[in-house]
Amino acid sequence: WISELRKNDVTVIDALDEFREQGEDTPMFEKNESHCTGAARQLLASMVADSLEPIFEDSPKKQYGLRDTVVPGSGNLYHMLHKKYPKYKVNEKKVVTADGKKYHGSKKAPIVVIGDSNTSQGSNNSTNIGAYIAQATGEDTFTISKIGGGNIGPTLFKNRNSFLEGKKAVVWVFDGRELYGEFEEPVF
Repeated sequence: WISELRKNDVTVIDALDEFREQGEDTPMFEKNESHCTGAARQLLASMVADSLEPIFEDSPKKQYGLRDTVVPGSGNLYHMLHKKYPKYKVNEKKVVTADGKKYHGSKKAPIVVIGDSNTSQGSNNSTNIGAYIAQATGEDTFTISKIGGGNIGPTLFKNRNSFLEGKKAVVWVFDGRELYGEFEEPVF
């Protein structure tokens, strides 16, 4: 169905080669979990920003910075092996506004980002891929993520046409797990 998307002029970004190349020097996945690292989300955001550039090239840009932060890890792989969650912290870069406040996004943003738990590290809005896309593009984003929800992301908009009014781009983030196994193709 990826070929169907491309055939219908939907831009599809496959980050596998980039992950492999960058992963030689920088971990792309957290040690105790299947979720990608902040560095991986920043790489993805950069790739998305490059693909969105023609849409937003004439728009005034907002300035967002990056600051070090620490967030709780989820440890989903550890949990599968040991039936308990580990307590550990993950070093991340959080996106901040020009006045130094954590980035939160806006429902009125021209870019909406949907995806599974790989979209973010826990519930920290300023470290999700949408925040990194905002930092890379200078455009506001709004991120909706659901654990295990990569393949159902588009159904979040079913019968909600008004939510998409004013949006210039929808970014759908999911990992390779969604492409095999018991994947159900979403109904649009």
